[in-house]
Amino acid sequence: MKEQIKRILIIQKSAFIGVWTAPLLLVVLYETGLYQEGLLAGNAQMEYILQSVSILLTIGLIPFALRMFNLNLVKRIKELPLQQALKSYQTWSLLRLALLFVPAIMALSFYYLTMNTTNLFCACMALIATLFCVPSENRIRTNWTSLKTSTIDSMELLQRNGYRLRAPEPEDLGCMMRFENT
Repeated sequence: MKEQIKRILIIQKSAFIGVWTAPLLLVVLYETGLYQEGLLAGNAQMEYILQSVSILLTIGLIPFALRMFNLNLVKRIKELPLQQALKSYQTWSLLRLALLFVPAIMALSFYYLTMNTTNLFCACMALIATLFCVPSENRIRTNWTSLKTSTIDSMELLQRNGYRLRAPEPEDLGCMMRFENT
């Protein structure tokens, strides 16, 4: 299980680094002049369309990506067996990063095409939202233990801790009355 968690962590860290590297690479390409910036700077209609798309993507995908992962973790992943739960956790984590990557890279591209700072703000918001998705072993273990404890039946959990529940016998009534009346 530890090996699987380490593998998930490596994949998630690689994806997280990729989500930050691609926009930085795009900035370098535009700032060095390899890509021409401001191609649509004078076209008011195209600026409006790209700005609207950028805002709608940012407003729609950031809350959806962050909330979707929470809902999916609670409802679906916790019901799966542990092995499948970890695999599903990895899939949904990568999907969440991808959903945040889309508005970041598109808004940044739109910024350099139109030189409209609204698009830059949208890209920054999407990249800042990825900071809520920073992969760490502690986060995976916390979610893993919550997955582990949620899939264990409460009776099984009591038995593992040395408690054995049984139906009360008539001779237990005296003991129960003492506990109740104290």
